[in-house]
Amino acid sequence: MVDRLKLDGTLHNAPLLAQAANLSALKIKLAVSEREVENLKKENTAHIADLFSLQARINAAESMTENLKKTDAALDTRLTTSETSLEHLKRENAERPKVAFSTTLPGPVGAVGPFNVQTNLVYTKVFTNVGNAYNSATGVFTAPVKGVYYFRFTALSYLNSIAMAINFHKNHEILMHVGAFNTDGHHEYVCNGITLLLEVGDVVFTSLPKNYKLMDDANKSTTFSGFLLYPITQTVLSNFRTVVNITMETDPSLNFTMLNESSLHSPASKESCDYLSPSVSQYQRRFVPVLYAAIFLLGFLGNALVVGVLCCSPSHRTASGTYLVNLAASDLLFLGSLPFWASYYSMEYEWVFGRAMCKLCGALLSFNVYASIFFITCMSADRYQAVVHPLRSPYRARRVGHARRLCAGVWVLAAVSTLPTLAFRDVVSLQGLNVTACAMTYPDQRWHTALTLAKNTVGFLVPFVVIATCYGRIAGRLLATPRLPLRGSARPDRVLRMVVAVVTAFFLCWCPFHVLAFLGALRDLGVEWSCEVGRAVGMLLPASLCLGFSNSAINPFLYCFVGNRFREQLRGLYRQKVTHVTLETLSTRLTSFSRKLSSDVRDSATVESLPPNNDL
Repeated sequence: MVDRLKLDGTLHNAPLLAQAANLSALKIKLAVSEREVENLKKENTAHIADLFSLQARINAAESMTENLKKTDAALDTRLTTSETSLEHLKRENAERPKVAFSTTLPGPVGAVGPFNVQTNLVYTKVFTNVGNAYNSATGVFTAPVKGVYYFRFTALSYLNSIAMAINFHKNHEILMHVGAFNTDGHHEYVCNGITLLLEVGDVVFTSLPKNYKLMDDANKSTTFSGFLLYPITQTVLSNFRTVVNITMETDPSLNFTMLNESSLHSPASKESCDYLSPSVSQYQRRFVPVLYAAIFLLGFLGNALVVGVLCCSPSHRTASGTYLVNLAASDLLFLGSLPFWASYYSMEYEWVFGRAMCKLCGALLSFNVYASIFFITCMSADRYQAVVHPLRSPYRARRVGHARRLCAGVWVLAAVSTLPTLAFRDVVSLQGLNVTACAMTYPDQRWHTALTLAKNTVGFLVPFVVIATCYGRIAGRLLATPRLPLRGSARPDRVLRMVVAVVTAFFLCWCPFHVLAFLGALRDLGVEWSCEVGRAVGMLLPASLCLGFSNSAINPFLYCFVGNRFREQLRGLYRQKVTHVTLETLSTRLTSFSRKLSSDVRDSATVESLPPNNDL
């Protein structure tokens, strides 16, 4: 019985034992699988790290490729530029005329002279005569092209001669006389050279003065030679004439010394001035753009604030307000072009903004020169009429209408005055300076002279006389009536200070530039000055332009911000804005509170309307 029970127990436990064995096998497989999973995870982590590393290497390679492409493009651009420059130099060298000669007396013939008249020396032995400009039959060199030439001549004295000399002629005018006295019985040797600017057809030669001797020996010691240093073509003169006319009609940035064609070969020019070299100094490239940027920021903010305040304030509808708004608008238009001129300076006079922007920026500059001074003149006349002749002044509406018509006329007149700038300003490539400039290209130098004098007269002298006269009469009237009942800050002393500030600011801002421009016009008219004066004019012009441009930034402070009326309008607008914002905020809060209160009332009504609880 016991054995049977054991057998039955064994039979019943067999499935359990099999399941236990299977479970053990599954545990072993699970452990193996887990180890495999861990290994796979480690491999996957390693693969991910490898992928990230490969991605980083790919990104680095792509970055290097992009850099190489950029470098290659830059090198290609430089190569193209170099090839273009090389072709230009080759073409220029091929087109440049070549002139050179070297000669001597035929010799040896011994003594030459003396003669009882001055005798031209004929050098018949020719070593070199490139360009065939020297005539060996007459001993005369004739300039084939306009340019700068160098000549050299030598002479040997005759043994035991006490008088040896040689003359150098240009167009039959003796420029040099060189000689020596032989007192020791030995040969004497003299030489000299000269650089000349010759026109086409000018002639040079040497001569033996009356009763003088020379020696012609086998050593060929008496010689005459010369060559062309560089030609001066009409294209070069036109290019330089384009860039040196620095007025408001020309560039406010190009700073080159004044030059015209006649100044290069005028007999009155005693000094050798380096007029062909542009005076591009470090301070101009560094500081002028900074000054332009400061003028732009201050002027733009000030004038924009003036326009905003006066247009938003109902009290701006006066003649003075009308002039101020138009003056500020004119200054804003001009100030918009200053960043372009600042970039022009910083890039060493390279204009990269295209032909249309060149004309537009130049036109805005020229327009503001006339418009701003005309508006200031109108304001001066209006204030003169209101203070000196108050009983003659028309009523307010009529004055405002008259001011608007005058402003419209000023805009039209300034636009007409700008037409020469639109016509003559253009983008020109100056090979001699290696820049593409935005400059005035006058068909004739007289245009520059006439426009400069017109600008000096119409754009400065006449308006300044009118402004000074008006404010002088205003000051006289205020001084004559010291107890004039003016309110608050409009006391006579404050008004007088305002008057002095206005006239002084206008004069100091614009007088230096117009004086320098007038000196340039005098140069065009043939008035000579020294090299130092010419260089000083070229160096001071950029500073004078900055000073003139600063008037656009000063105007808002002079005419508005120093006046109590404008400050009151500004404070009034500020209070109005703050009050408006405060009222809107209060209204919003009241609305929110009302909505919340209504909601609470509705909730209370709902609670009160519920039936009583019968469970209590």
